[in-house]
Amino acid sequence: MKTILLNIVLFLSIGSADSYAQFIHLQINIETEMRADVIEELDFGTVIINSGLRQIDRGDPNMGVFQLRALKNQTLLVTLNNPEQLTHSNLNVPDLVPVNLEAAYNNTGTQSANNAVPFVNNQASFKLIGTDANDPSNQWEFAYIFIYGGITVGNITPGMYTGTLVIEVEYL
Repeated sequence: MKTILLNIVLFLSIGSADSYAQFIHLQINIETEMRADVIEELDFGTVIINSGLRQIDRGDPNMGVFQLRALKNQTLLVTLNNPEQLTHSNLNVPDLVPVNLEAAYNNTGTQSANNAVPFVNNQASFKLIGTDANDPSNQWEFAYIFIYGGITVGNITPGMYTGTLVIEVEYL
């Protein structure tokens, strides 16, 4: 939460040589318009060398889940920038693990993958409708982004393999 202090100085002059000053001290609290939180990490767990395809489907407990908080009735554009491969934590190990990730969203305010709509070409545009769009006292709504997909594990060096997934969110 940001606090902005604004001092306004008003000088009033009334036709005579006397002048009077009035000071107004105004304080405004401004909340962030959008927030994204990781609810669940995407986790392929421990896999065995040469085990082939390891798949996490939409609705699987190991899928990644993000919660977006934004202003009610706004339209969002969400873009998924996912890695094509995972790299070993030791940069001297050249082995790579191919990864294919997908995303889906639920803009009804509930964390349910059952009603989630898949992204098209790693993008989705949707309006935040929430659970009670007519409640004037609530100016915020939630949407959920679900990340799922697969990795292909071949003859690789044992160790930790990681990649960076970036989700970009903007108001339209």
